[in-house]
This record gives sequence, C-alpha cells and structure tokens, in this order.
Amino acid sequence: MDERERDQALGREFLTWLWATTELEHGEFELDGQPTALVVDSELVLGGDDDQGGIDILRLGEPATSAEAGAALRSGKKARQVRFLMARDGEEWTFTLDERLQLRGARLPTSESEHPLDILADQLTALRALGTAVDELFARFARIRLAANEWKGELKRLGQWIADK
Repeated sequence: MDERERDQALGREFLTWLWATTELEHGEFELDGQPTALVVDSELVLGGDDDQGGIDILRLGEPATSAEAGAALRSGKKARQVRFLMARDGEEWTFTLDERLQLRGARLPTSESEHPLDILADQLTALRALGTAVDELFARFARIRLAANEWKGELKRLGQWIADK
C-alpha cells in the first residue's frame, strides 16, 4: 500500500467514524467552544478499500439511515464521501468531505451585510469556522485512533453501531 492509499484508508476510517459519531452522539458536538449540530445530509458514497465490491452512491431521502447504507457497512464498505450539515447559533453550513479529506461544495451561511466587502468578510469568517470545526473533529478522531486502548474500545462501539443498522 503506497502513501496515497494509506491516506485514503485513513480518510475512509475518519469519515465512517464521523458518520457513526454523529448518530451515536445525536449530532451534538462542542466545536470551537460552541454547541454545534452535525449530521449526514443528502449524500453518502460507500466503498471497500480495494473497489472490488463496487461503490454505493446514496442520495435519496436520508441516506445515512437507509437500509442500503447498513447493508454496505455490514459488507465491509466504509464512507468514501459524505455531505454534512452543520448548524450553530442559527446558521447552517453544508459541505462534502471525501476520503482524501478534501472539503468541497461548501455552502456557507447567508450574510446579513449589504456592502460587498462586509459580505466577503462574513463569508471568510464562516469558512474559517467550518475549517476549524473539521480540524477539531479530525483531531478528536486522531487522538482516539492513535491510542491503542481507546481505538480498541472505539472499534467495538463502531461494530455495534454497524450491527444495529
């Protein structure tokens, strides 16, 4: 396995962990010192580590809670791309993260400002808030992933989550 494949495997672990964590913790997180809601939104792409089992693209209804998502997880597939909805203080962001941990298609909260420079400043602030939230989530995952005993317990929790889907 080369470095890119290892990075993508870690990305799939992170996305699958984050999906599970959003469900197991009812979408409630403390990010950047603020209560934040995070849920899987309108798209979920699942696949195996080697593409042998094909890729499942789920977009209709609530893909994260669909029977197809549960079946894909039980067959050993992991999240390869997920569209999330994040909400905080009455504002909403939607964004897609993929297995390379690339943030794409971000929709930021609407600015209340009228002046173009103020709108730009609001958008940059919202983008920074999104980046900070994703950084914090990955740091939380990495702390657990790198602590052997914690990761062992987390794998049991994830296994139960998959079995219950």
